[in-house]
Amino acid sequence: MVKSCYCFDFKYGLPKELENEKFDYIVSSYAIHHITDAEKIDLIKKLKNKQNMDGKIIIADVAFENRQLLKECKLDAGEFWDDDEHYIIFEIFKDDLERINTEAKYTQLSPCANVLQLRINRQK
Repeated sequence: MVKSCYCFDFKYGLPKELENEKFDYIVSSYAIHHITDAEKIDLIKKLKNKQNMDGKIIIADVAFENRQLLKECKLDAGEFWDDDEHYIIFEIFKDDLERINTEAKYTQLSPCANVLQLRINRQK
């Protein structure tokens, strides 16, 4: 059951309405590539505090398992490639996630689309 949906620019933090809320699932679709990796980690830290005990953060976005796959996609895209975006390279990003005690399941759906499922590692 969907409790609520929010449309908000997360560069400015989280909506005030969420201050005292916890969620089973937090979903972001094709938005996180607009912020840097450091900003992504900051956002994920904030979202982790909004998760219920077994909650998950689900991020669907343009991302790549490694740098080589990003380079190949960029070549294939040619003039349509957007150099202003900050696409996740999972082999690098997973280390940042581990540092903030977050487990990640990465699923590549197409040459440029993925789903990341994030969960707090509560055993550490």
